[in-house]
Amino acid sequence: MLAKIVQEANPSQEAGLELSELSEPNAVVVGIGGAGSKFVNYLTLRGSGHRTVAINTDQASLESIKADSKLLVGPNVARGQGAGGHPEIGLAAAEGAVDAILESIAGHKLVFVVGAMGGGTGTSVTPMVAQLAKDNGAMVMPIAMMPFSAEVTRQEVAQAGLANLRQVSPKNILVLSNDNLLKSCPGASIFSAFETMNNLIGQFIDTTHAEIVTALKAVSTKVVEAPAPAPEPATPARLEVEIEILDALDEGMVPESEIIAPAPIHAEMDMFDPMLPSA
Repeated sequence: MLAKIVQEANPSQEAGLELSELSEPNAVVVGIGGAGSKFVNYLTLRGSGHRTVAINTDQASLESIKADSKLLVGPNVARGQGAGGHPEIGLAAAEGAVDAILESIAGHKLVFVVGAMGGGTGTSVTPMVAQLAKDNGAMVMPIAMMPFSAEVTRQEVAQAGLANLRQVSPKNILVLSNDNLLKSCPGASIFSAFETMNNLIGQFIDTTHAEIVTALKAVSTKVVEAPAPAPEPATPARLEVEIEILDALDEGMVPESEIIAPAPIHAEMDMFDPMLPSA
């Protein structure tokens, strides 16, 4: 992963940054649909130092949350009522708001895109926004949340959405599973379990950003102070190895050291609030 960061941060690349920007990639967290927007609300209220953006087709849901920027997409498609669990409606709504989406992430070199797979808006718009950010020259870190295995229909839709998201970002992706979440929180209420999920994702975002800042500072120092060829510095293992956080969740605890780098793990944050309309 460090090699990828270095490549994308190299000023000679098409999506390159100025040397002065290497050590401070400004981050934005984009929440898609009801679930992603609900997480953005949590992050905004908690305070993270990152810009937050909520994108949804459900006007009432969007108005109920806090974010630095909120974008209702497809008012003439979804009529502000959400996508009703239909990804094609969510996608059609977002396709009419490409310019507004690009404006909401413009100038950010690191983009976290958070969405639940299985519903309408999150399933289709999360991969779309991730692709737009990637095409715009940003490093993209998608966070996908998967429904319970018992939700057979939603699982089928979710797997299709996840496949699309992996096409955009094959390695740098965090996948969270409701099933594993409940296993890791025995006896806890559903709301307490998803509060744990909020904390886990928030920590992942904070530590991932910190790791990238550290890596880019090392790169910029090397460029400025060591122009002559030199051995490539050893890459921390956590930046190279995909960390199976699912296994750690099964054990009931996720050590901080295992949440530092972007890596696959599987949850569906629509389930934060059973009363939240599927978007």
